[in-house]
Amino acid sequence: MAVEVKLSSAPDVDDLRRLEHNADLIGADIRALISRTSRSTFGKTTWSCNLADFLDRLVDLAGP
Repeated sequence: MAVEVKLSSAPDVDDLRRLEHNADLIGADIRALISRTSRSTFGKTTWSCNLADFLDRLVDLAGP
């Protein structure tokens, strides 16, 4: 998993591109851009979300 944290409430496309590039370098299956956004989005492998939603998603991945 590659995780990048931004203080911004509005990450942009370039932030996601840099994350994707760095995640490719380390072979990360999941890429998460955590920011102060109010609207989280989750793709199959790429997430752009706030911290609370990120932690919820990790719990979901861990399962019971």
